[in-house]
Amino acid sequence: MKICLAIYQSRLAALFDNATGLQVYTCESDNTICPAGDISLPFGDPTLRVSALSSCGANILLCGAISGCTTRMIQEHGINVFGWLRGDISTVLEAWREDRLETLLMPGCRGFRCCRRFRGPHTTQ
Repeated sequence: MKICLAIYQSRLAALFDNATGLQVYTCESDNTICPAGDISLPFGDPTLRVSALSSCGANILLCGAISGCTTRMIQEHGINVFGWLRGDISTVLEAWREDRLETLLMPGCRGFRCCRRFRGPHTTQ
């Protein structure tokens, strides 16, 4: 499984639209997370950003705030989106591995249930 984090410097970007790049990781069956590369994201057009995300073979996107329209575009490529998260990269990866992403939700977010039925970060829709 490939997990992508939409980043700005050493943290998740507060907004997916402002992310400067993606950090790609593979998640092995024993829950080991290994770096698999970095991708620079084009600024502006969301369709170019979605294409960059899709071209790396991502299964999961972990990001900050993201619009419903962009989320749907990403999901149409078969990528599961976990948005409205905050934190530095190591904290986010650890929360993923421990199945506790909900502890990193941005203030004011009512949780994954407000946007869709939550089935846990390790399952796909």
